[in-house]
Amino acid sequence: MNTDIQGQKLQVNLDRQIRRLQSRTVWRTLILGLGIWLIGGGAAALAAAWVSGGDASPSAYSLGGLAISLVAGLLVLAWHWLLRPLQPLLHRRNFVLLVEQRNPCANLLVAAEESSRLPERWLVGGDLRLELVRRVRLAALDRLAVLRPADLAGGGPGRAWGRRIMLSCLIVWPVAVLAPTDVGRGLIRLLPPWQESRILPTRGLYAEIGQDWVVAGQEVEIAALDFADGRDAATCEVRSGTGQWQQIPVRQVPVAAEGFGRHAPYRKWLAVIPEARENLEWRFQRGSLRTQVCMIEVVHLPLVTRMQAMVVPPPFTGLPVQDVPRLPVELAVPVGSLLQVTAAVNHPVQRAFLALAGGDTVALVGQAAEVAGDLVIKEDQRFCLGLVDSLGLRNHSPLEYRIQAVPDQAPVVRLRRPGDDGVLPISGDFQLAVEAADDFGLAEVALLLRARSDLQITASGQPDHWVRLDFWSGSDFPPTVGTQYGAWLEAVTKWGPFQVRARRVDGKDAHLQASWALEVRAGSLDLIAGDVVEIVAEALDNHQPGPPGQGRSQVLRLVLPSASEVLAQQAAASERGREDLLKMRDRSRDLAADLDRLNRELLKNPLADWARQQEMNATIQRQKDLQAELERIASELRQDLDALASDQLTSQELLQKADEAGRLLSPTEGSQLEDLLAKM
Repeated sequence: MNTDIQGQKLQVNLDRQIRRLQSRTVWRTLILGLGIWLIGGGAAALAAAWVSGGDASPSAYSLGGLAISLVAGLLVLAWHWLLRPLQPLLHRRNFVLLVEQRNPCANLLVAAEESSRLPERWLVGGDLRLELVRRVRLAALDRLAVLRPADLAGGGPGRAWGRRIMLSCLIVWPVAVLAPTDVGRGLIRLLPPWQESRILPTRGLYAEIGQDWVVAGQEVEIAALDFADGRDAATCEVRSGTGQWQQIPVRQVPVAAEGFGRHAPYRKWLAVIPEARENLEWRFQRGSLRTQVCMIEVVHLPLVTRMQAMVVPPPFTGLPVQDVPRLPVELAVPVGSLLQVTAAVNHPVQRAFLALAGGDTVALVGQAAEVAGDLVIKEDQRFCLGLVDSLGLRNHSPLEYRIQAVPDQAPVVRLRRPGDDGVLPISGDFQLAVEAADDFGLAEVALLLRARSDLQITASGQPDHWVRLDFWSGSDFPPTVGTQYGAWLEAVTKWGPFQVRARRVDGKDAHLQASWALEVRAGSLDLIAGDVVEIVAEALDNHQPGPPGQGRSQVLRLVLPSASEVLAQQAAASERGREDLLKMRDRSRDLAADLDRLNRELLKNPLADWARQQEMNATIQRQKDLQAELERIASELRQDLDALASDQLTSQELLQKADEAGRLLSPTEGSQLEDLLAKM
């Protein structure tokens, strides 16, 4: 038991001593490596700064190469003096092997460390093996007690380290003391090696190089640094192209501080060009001193020189592609049109886009000095054309364009009945006229029919649904325009069959506007006196995609009368005709009297004066009006009798008598007055 306790104590002491020696060795190696790296790296950095700062006009390539070489050298020093020496000291096993290598001790430390790390190999096998491990550990502790970190690092700092430090100081300090300005300037140059710089001499007049371009119309400031003796003022001259030099006002500005490469005292001269419109050359002059000629390039903002577009309407409109050579600020296009915008700019741009009023943007593709893009017009749009060139300049105050999206209007349809009196003939045959029009095209035209009775509406609360009968569709185009009607079309309703046949009565494009004459047969409908037949004309347009537009006419209402109502209306019409005939008789007597008087006067005096001629002309016009009125009465009489005959409310004998009465009412062509007027 005592043997085990002693073995554990020896193991703990051994581990503590190894860790202590390892930690001290690591810190010593780290401090010494950092010292060497800082001294050697500092010397290299000062040498590189002195080399770069001594050049009057170093290029960016030389500064970049020198900076890369300096970084590479610092990395090599860090690896050689810092990272590589620390690598074997971080793990205990490698550290013990390094100790045995630097200070040979018959592998006592290696065996003691392995007995602590692998007890199953060393502490199994009896008391003899345990005694052997104890003696090895005691010997290792004695050896660790006399070892120092300096022995493991290859010797103390002594003379070797002193020689290195002294050699570095001899190299570094003279450079830093003798050329501090060059060293400081070189350090500044090495930090951003991609920027070119130059050293200003200590005497002379030198232009201060700033931005070598300016936006057209902006103010330009140019300056010169004066390191020469004398207190007289400097002048500034500018010219455009090959023109003459012109002087502009110059003022002296205070110098805020001394910078690297500018040896005080010096003065600074400043001149202002109010508006630069074209490329300029400038220089400063004082006495015999003159700066080099410098150039300022005037760049222009990106600008739209021409804006054109092409409008591609939706296919259903049937409209051709519209070429707009110069896009106006306001343009109306059909909804769904594709607007292809093409813009010419004054110089190539890096980015072009359409800035919409809602905040969205549409990118445009550019080739050389032209950009193009597409925009689908689904609603009213307002947009501006934005341009960004390679210098990051944008176009100022772009023109706003407004595109109005014209919606597809619903068709307009009109239904009428010639001579409509609101009465449905008892025979059910009547004529209708339908007119339909649409802005882009018609697709279908139909009649909607329903019959209703006041008793049915009162019982159900609403009239019956419409029954549809299509009599024209877009597939029938082009229809035949003429006097022939088409085939009879029939719609079966719950009141009975309803027949229609149509005829085109115009020669226009049926896809946009057309008129039809319809013959209707409604005699087979199961209706009674007092029932109402409602008819509506409906038109659908060709809008795609989506539901088509729909238009309906006013409702045409026809009431089915009874036979007594028809006869009563006919009797009233006959009475009105009788009154008209009595009036015509009186007018005919007056006309005959005037005619007889004029005839007698003409026999007495064949040479009629102007007043008598005017009276005879007025009499002739009265005769013509009387004839027209008689023709109208005769025509109405025939129509009334035809209606009665179609409704089977008259007899054949009555029709024959009506024909005779119509022939009697038809006026004869009296030419007596015209003959008298010709004789005069």
